[in-house]
Amino acid sequence: MKNAKTMLSLVFSKILKMFGPRKVAYIYTQ
Repeated sequence: MKNAKTMLSLVFSKILKMFGPRKVAYIYTQ
């Protein structure tokens, strides 16, 4: 479980870098 969580956070940070925190926040609040 811990390994999967680490992978998920890595993917999430990659998405954050790609789109920018504001756009990601906008997508997740919808």
